[in-house]
Amino acid sequence: MMKGLIGLMLCAALLCQGAAASTLFYEGNVVVDGIRADVDIDRKADVVISYTLGNMGGTQEQVTLQAVEGKGSPQTAIIEPGTKTGVLLEYTVDVAGDSVRTLSLDPTLLINGKPPATRAGSIAVVLALPTGVPSLISSNKAFVIDENGRNGRTVYYWTAEDVYPTTITAKWSTLGANLAVEKAITPREITEPNQECAVTLTVANRGGAAVQNILLRDTFPTSDFEAVSPEEEFHVMAGNESEPRLIWERTITSLPAGQTTTIEYRIRYVGETVQVHDFALQPTAVYVDGSLVAASERVTVSQLTGATLVPEQTQTPAAATPLSIGVVLASLVFTAWMGRAHKKR
Repeated sequence: MMKGLIGLMLCAALLCQGAAASTLFYEGNVVVDGIRADVDIDRKADVVISYTLGNMGGTQEQVTLQAVEGKGSPQTAIIEPGTKTGVLLEYTVDVAGDSVRTLSLDPTLLINGKPPATRAGSIAVVLALPTGVPSLISSNKAFVIDENGRNGRTVYYWTAEDVYPTTITAKWSTLGANLAVEKAITPREITEPNQECAVTLTVANRGGAAVQNILLRDTFPTSDFEAVSPEEEFHVMAGNESEPRLIWERTITSLPAGQTTTIEYRIRYVGETVQVHDFALQPTAVYVDGSLVAASERVTVSQLTGATLVPEQTQTPAAATPLSIGVVLASLVFTAWMGRAHKKR
């Protein structure tokens, strides 16, 4: 009897979770086979997204379609079984910021007011940057620059297959400085305590004019790294709600057009985590006259066995394991059952 009661409670909980999920997502026969978004950026961003939809069911489907951004007018599509149809949505989104501007775009299509429960077959996004903007500072997607461009403008593209659409963010500077920075760390594997690492930065001016007053900045958690050299280029900054940060900075007075410079500094690994793991260093930030204009890619470092001193193990009493909610419920049911059985006696 007790096992039956527990089983019923678990089934009820799973049914509630399934019902909640079905109310959040569209689970019908219409699927998004492909998404292509063309984004033309100026003071605002003009967005044109074409969707390829397929009907996987055996009957005709009529659905209402709208961008998750809430932009544009809803459209109605009638799709015959086993066929595909195209839908085009056009709208404008705001771009935030002044000297550093940020675009956020979610290409998800709402079907009957809900996002699809299935993945999109493919996604392609093309970004045309404003005239005079040479490159992106950063993006949460692996955008690749299109060497051909578009009427003298810089164009980026990103593609993916079998994915759920998620928000795309891209950031760029309006100052027009065409700087790029590459970051490397040697060695990339931490194998002993207090190991020193050399960080190498290569800064290139890809523009047609010299750039003055360039500031390079790197940030590290003090729990992982400490300064080695040059000491005068480091300082520690206290965090408001986080641990203090080790800051490295260097100024480049001027970098002529087409020129490249290489900079190196050294840090020491002081992490205490004994687990073997990989972690990423923050991108190097590049500022001109105090405004962010470029950033490097993240660099991954591997902490291997022997990177930290293992403290001596001492015998301590095993901590009590908290009871799971299932054990608590089983205990309550068992108590109630025993009470009823005692009364029957």
